[in-house]
Amino acid sequence: MNKDYYEILGVDKGAEQDDIKKAYRELSKEHHPDKGGDAERFKEISEAYSTLSSPEKRRDYDNPMRQMPGGFPFGNPFGGGRSPFRTPDVNAPRRGRNIVLEHELPLHYFIFGGKFKANFSFRDACPDCSGTGAEEKETCSNCGGQGQVMESKQGQGVFIQSSRACPACMGRGFTAKKKCESCGGASSREVDKDITLEVPPNIREGMVVGATGEGHIGLNGGPNGDLAIKLYIKLPRAEDLTEEQREMLEGLYDD
Repeated sequence: MNKDYYEILGVDKGAEQDDIKKAYRELSKEHHPDKGGDAERFKEISEAYSTLSSPEKRRDYDNPMRQMPGGFPFGNPFGGGRSPFRTPDVNAPRRGRNIVLEHELPLHYFIFGGKFKANFSFRDACPDCSGTGAEEKETCSNCGGQGQVMESKQGQGVFIQSSRACPACMGRGFTAKKKCESCGGASSREVDKDITLEVPPNIREGMVVGATGEGHIGLNGGPNGDLAIKLYIKLPRAEDLTEEQREMLEGLYDD
C-alpha cells in the first residue's frame, strides 16, 4: 500500500474518529480548490478520510490480509474466484448521497397540515461535468486509459505483482483536456435548491417528510439520492393564521 492515509491526515494510527474528522475538516478547508488549494492534494485528503472514517474500510486498510480469500496472500493458487487485487471500477454508475435536513414549521401545520417550501444549499458534484471536473477529456498517458497501473514488490523471497488505481487520473482512465467552466475543474460546486412538500394533518413533532430523487446528484449516470426533512414546531404568530384557524386553535383551550 503506497499511500499512508494516517500521514496524509496528520494523525497517528490509534487516532479516534473525532480526531480524524477534525483533521479532515481543517485540511479540506486549507486545500479546497475553490479557495486556491491544490486539487490533487484535496483528492488525496478526501480519499484518506473516506477510508479512515469508515470502521470497516479502516480495518481492511490496517489489516490487508482481511481482504484476501482464506487469508492466502496470492488468492486461490489453483485458479478460480475473484482476484483479491482487482480494483473496483470507479467509472461505474453511483447513486447520489441522501440529504437530511431539519426544518421548523408553525404549529398549525402539525394540526391542519398543508404545503411548505424549503430552500437549502449544499456542495455537490457539478451537474455540468457529472463530477469529473472536465469539459473535455483525454486518455490518461500514465495508464493508457486503463485506470490501473501494475506494481511489483519483492517480499520474503516471493515476487508479488498487483494493480492499483492510477495516481495520475485517480483510476478514471482520463484526465481533463479542458477544465469544466462551471466548477473550474474542482468537480463540485455550491447548489441551491427549492422544493415544495406537503405535510399531512395531525402529525407529531419529529416526523420526517421527503422526496425521492431530490438528494445529491448521482455520478457517472447513477440515480440521485433522496431528501428527508425532519419537522419541528415553531411557535405560531397570529398573523400566520387565517381567521378560521385562529378560532379553531382557541377552541382547543375552551375546556
